[in-house]
Amino acid sequence: MLEIIDRPLDVAFPVGHHRHCLVAQIPVHLVRTEVGYVVAEPEQQWRVVRSVLDVVAGGDSGFRKVHLLVFPEGCLPLAHFDDMLASLSERIRPSTVTMIGLEHVALRTYRGLLERFKDDNAQALAQVRARGGKVICIGSDEE
Repeated sequence: MLEIIDRPLDVAFPVGHHRHCLVAQIPVHLVRTEVGYVVAEPEQQWRVVRSVLDVVAGGDSGFRKVHLLVFPEGCLPLAHFDDMLASLSERIRPSTVTMIGLEHVALRTYRGLLERFKDDNAQALAQVRARGGKVICIGSDEE
């Protein structure tokens, strides 16, 4: 059963200003593997995602005002997860909300990410633990 966990975000948008949203729809080519579908060309995919971050961080245009950066069909290769976090932390304005999907990962990897960021994911981590790690991954034989 899929459950959406509602969590508050601590962001500080400028008072009295309207919000700016950039929706960056980028192509994704996936291939099936033993853990589900993963990005076929991770380095190329990261270059495309990073190019969007470069535009937002550049400050040469109105994009520097972005408050919400959304990749609606984006799929970040797991190998570049930390690169993405570093880019957001170092180059994108504070309180910019960024949403992007992550390629399919093994349950142990997902659990590891929840543990790594357990202060923000306590409820999700508790649910994974309560089910004894029995989460069915669509497109995979792993539980």
